[in-house]
Amino acid sequence: AGARLSAVFPEIMADPARGENQVWLVLRNGSPGLVLRAEWRFGRIRRGSRQPELDDYITALACDLLRRRRVDLLLLHLVDLDDFQHGRGPDDPGIGDGLVRMDRRIGRIRDALRETHGPGGIRLVVLGDHAQLPATDRLDLSACLRARFPSDPPRVLMDGGCAYVGPREDAEWRRYLESLPQAARVLGPDEMARESTGQPGDGFPFLVMARPGAAFAPADETVGGTHGYDPGIPGYT
Repeated sequence: AGARLSAVFPEIMADPARGENQVWLVLRNGSPGLVLRAEWRFGRIRRGSRQPELDDYITALACDLLRRRRVDLLLLHLVDLDDFQHGRGPDDPGIGDGLVRMDRRIGRIRDALRETHGPGGIRLVVLGDHAQLPATDRLDLSACLRARFPSDPPRVLMDGGCAYVGPREDAEWRRYLESLPQAARVLGPDEMARESTGQPGDGFPFLVMARPGAAFAPADETVGGTHGYDPGIPGYT
């Protein structure tokens, strides 16, 4: 909408396989002064990208920014709860501690806003972007399809409760995907258009929806819970 961004601390992860460096990636895509100040003042809080320290670091940075500048709009993404549920599942008893941590972070941001804007001059909006379901049956769909179709393996994008498969609409691929016990439904281009599921780009004509309890993820990834499921699943809100 043409708004001017005066400070950016990007949520971006380097890909070592492409020779990317995390520090330079953040500096190049963010506001260098803000990034360097964050490390100078709050770097002791952070332990790489591990949670819950990363959210504590970002919260400290946000409060510092609010106290030093007149901010019209601040967008902040905290992922401690999401990260916890991915690793241990949404039903793990430790989720209560995660909720307490998140409540305290929001409280610190509220206090910083009140100091700078007064009690009546702010709007604090807290949103959760998705739920999670427990996942105990993981399938590395990419490896599975490579083994089944070694001479012409499909491309796969896995996202926990769903996966996109391409690059072409192959009837044999679809029959195989529909035979998988972890798959609840397989959608083609027409079904995706009718249900407005969206696509990650051209070349992925199939969307595989996992059944509750199953997840599509790499074999080396720990999965206790995930998201990306069919939004019509009861209790998945």
